[in-house]
Amino acid sequence: MNRAEALCDSHPEESLALMQTIDTRKLSGKKRHARYGLLYTQACYKNYVPSVSDSLILASANYYEDHGTEAERFYAYFYLGAVQLDLGHHDEASRSLMKALKHSDGIDSHFYRGQVYSHLAKVNARLHCSDNQTYARQAYQEYRKGGYEDYIPNAMLLMAEAKYHALDFDSCKIWADSALLLSTLSGDTASILDGIRHKIDCAIHERSFVEADSLYQLSFNRYKLQASGQDLSLLALIAAHKPDVAKAEHLLDMASRMRFNHNDSVFFYANAYRVHKYLNNFDKQLAYQDSLLICEDQFLKEALRHTSLAAERDYALMQQKQAEFQKQRLLWIVLLCFIVLFFILCSMYFYIKKQKTQMKLQEERLKNLEIKLAQNKEAIAGGLARLKSSPIFAAVNSCKDHNLNLKADVWEDLAQGFRLYLPAFEKTITDFHQLSETEWKVCMLLKLGFSPSDLSILIGKSPSGISSIRSRLYEKAFHKKGAPTDWDAFIYSI
Repeated sequence: MNRAEALCDSHPEESLALMQTIDTRKLSGKKRHARYGLLYTQACYKNYVPSVSDSLILASANYYEDHGTEAERFYAYFYLGAVQLDLGHHDEASRSLMKALKHSDGIDSHFYRGQVYSHLAKVNARLHCSDNQTYARQAYQEYRKGGYEDYIPNAMLLMAEAKYHALDFDSCKIWADSALLLSTLSGDTASILDGIRHKIDCAIHERSFVEADSLYQLSFNRYKLQASGQDLSLLALIAAHKPDVAKAEHLLDMASRMRFNHNDSVFFYANAYRVHKYLNNFDKQLAYQDSLLICEDQFLKEALRHTSLAAERDYALMQQKQAEFQKQRLLWIVLLCFIVLFFILCSMYFYIKKQKTQMKLQEERLKNLEIKLAQNKEAIAGGLARLKSSPIFAAVNSCKDHNLNLKADVWEDLAQGFRLYLPAFEKTITDFHQLSETEWKVCMLLKLGFSPSDLSILIGKSPSGISSIRSRLYEKAFHKKGAPTDWDAFIYSI
């Protein structure tokens, strides 16, 4: 089998001969049987051996569906579709070829992708579906990309056939002429005949019977080609328009003795009906019309079944795309949530880090403040002792004993004494709140140890006024309400 696989492309006849020598009874395991079925079908396909059954390649396709690679699935479904097309099982062929197309990413071959599209175009042409134009064009593009010049005429002929079924006869003739030109250069007589047939079909539909007759003379006399049943029925139609009754009936009689597949039967009955219509043979005309209706009815059923399958396939593909879209959407949502969560965590990390840094700075500031307060306390304690032993304090005390208000010069001397002996005290208080003149007098007297009643005498304010000043000072400094004694405790603490 390894040797047959290696020879399949370069020497297909030797590959088939090798495969025919293999005794399948000696093959063990499903894997070997699947490979044998694939290689044997491939060799038959390469050698144009007519198919009689799809059971061998169907077993291989079923095995590779579960156990094969993408490439093995592609080849299995491709050859299964080709065999089913050869057998006339168009629905099954379309389904298999679409599966092959689904797995075509597993191979790097424009040739095989072109072959898949070509077969799909043929299937849709047999079923008279409009998709055959799309598939024929894709086959043409794949052959062009891969540089397979020998297969380009076949794709062109498929396009011509698609245009013919769409009743676009001008485009049909253009594609057929292009295929004829390339086929003539390569010497592919089969493609030449198909191209001429398409042109003849267009000429007949356009009622150019002289042109159709000259084209047939060209194909059969110049290329020595053997006429098929379809060709003979067309020749009979041309003869009926001359009119040449004897020749037309003779050609139809010859055509009716040939073997037809279902598609050729429709073609023959249609031409035979038209021949007898021109010859005014009403009985035979009705007979061929009945046969044509029966064949077309079968075709219609098959086409409707194919359309239903195509709709199911399209719906399945749509569901698959929607599932993939939902999966991608879910992945994007998860990714977005992860990004948002990451951003939140980063923000929390930097916020906590900033808070810790601020707390550290606050702790250092508090430590510095404590040290500063301790130093200020020492300085204030020493300065307070010197101030109380000074003449200024004695003058203030004397005024208190005589219930006299302090004069302006005494207040000035007292403030000067505080600046001299207690400079840290004033600075400490003003750090909390900027003092008015009266408030500063209250603070100086409290620091010197005078009672609130003494403050009332010395400042010249009522006791309630003195209490109000002290409460207001505490509220301004600490931004909360407090009793007058709270402010007194603060002054005593510094």
